[in-house]
Amino acid sequence: MQSKRYWPMAVLVGFLAMMTSGCLEVKVKTTVHADGSCERVETVTAGAQELPDAAFPIPTDSSWETGWTKRDNKEKDYLYTATKRFETPEALAHEFARIADDSTKLRITPVIERHFRWFYTYLTYKETYRVFCPFTLIPASEVLSEEDIRRVIAGEKSDTLKRKLDEWQWRNMYEGFHLALLEGARRLDDPTLLPDSVEGRKEELLQMMVSDTTTKDDLDRTLVLVARFFRSNAVLKLSPELRVAWDAAENMMKRAESANGDYINTVVMPGLVLDTNAGEVKGTTLSWNFSADQFMLSDYSMWAESRVMNLWAVILTGIVVIALTGVLIVLRLKDR
Repeated sequence: MQSKRYWPMAVLVGFLAMMTSGCLEVKVKTTVHADGSCERVETVTAGAQELPDAAFPIPTDSSWETGWTKRDNKEKDYLYTATKRFETPEALAHEFARIADDSTKLRITPVIERHFRWFYTYLTYKETYRVFCPFTLIPASEVLSEEDIRRVIAGEKSDTLKRKLDEWQWRNMYEGFHLALLEGARRLDDPTLLPDSVEGRKEELLQMMVSDTTTKDDLDRTLVLVARFFRSNAVLKLSPELRVAWDAAENMMKRAESANGDYINTVVMPGLVLDTNAGEVKGTTLSWNFSADQFMLSDYSMWAESRVMNLWAVILTGIVVIALTGVLIVLRLKDR
């Protein structure tokens, strides 16, 4: 019953999605070295030699080596590549800390740690995509259960989860519109548009709006529809404030869509890999494949630990042991 009731939400959310630049394809490869330095290569696909207005912080400054590659027989014809070497873990962290204050960009925090233990050096790689979610008016827990949220974060896909995510997003977009309508009704103090009626029929109005696809993205038609619903032309007087709320809802969806895409993060660790939460492990190459849904509800963290043998420490220790053994032998011979 629920799937039938809310199917128009997916239609409307999909319509707004078509207004954006489309689904991103982002690949990041980080090659970590035993001394803590690394090389990072980031690629983004595009339909033309023009970077999308994406939430993912695509590097473009001169400190990166950048370029375009033409791809044949692909849906998106061009591949943008940015490459940079970081001599220290601090340099890598500083690179991404520079964009942390930009609310339109996804915050990414890569960290490389080295721990010297004489015979071995232990290296830890951590990278976190911080929560990026413009839908803050209605918490996800009002639509999705704890189990649903866990499954989304884990990367599970199903029509039921998709439908619930769409409903949650649409309810957030509607919430701002309804609040503006309610505040407007209080301000007008019109007997044909009572605040109690606006508040009491909130869910009924929502269902009517999502079921009527004739209005699409047209606010003027929507206002006529809402005026007819309440049998009050006073709704039309609220056009300015409802326009602000309408635009805010569209911007909310556009911001979410700017992060939408497929992400593949790959790291190559030095030495022997000891532990990781990567979805795919091939020798020392580890990969995570995820989508924007997974960092919309929670931070998405990737980590790996490896161990590198310090050959010089082994050799030095051997020399010291041999030397001490020799000294002991000489001293014993002298005693005899």
